[in-house]
Amino acid sequence: FFLATRAGRGQQSERTSDLRPRPFPPRTRSRHSLKTMLSWAVQRDIFYTERDRIRAQFEANAGLNQPGQIAKAIAAGEAKLAEYSHPDPYTVPTAYGGSKYARNPPVPGEMEVVNDFGRESYVVPGKY
Repeated sequence: FFLATRAGRGQQSERTSDLRPRPFPPRTRSRHSLKTMLSWAVQRDIFYTERDRIRAQFEANAGLNQPGQIAKAIAAGEAKLAEYSHPDPYTVPTAYGGSKYARNPPVPGEMEVVNDFGRESYVVPGKY
């Protein structure tokens, strides 16, 4: 997709640098950090204090402008994120892998749903 967008529709780029993976932007790293923290602190009051601490760490590194410092801060942050990864991450109950996922599957087509159950003519008194 990126090659076609940069080189023009239907053309392929000659540059090999276009094939390098792009680094994630800071907001993606921040969201990933928050989702990881949500696995550890499900209670909202604890999560909010941890959220503020994570936000302060991102703000502290926002002023970095030298590539070496930026790369070192990113590597340290990713190492810390890998260290804090949860062995059993939180999953929304209705999402795939959650405890309520597909709990009430649809009724198979060969089953018949009777809306007048108990009111059939042979059951109702006086309708013989």
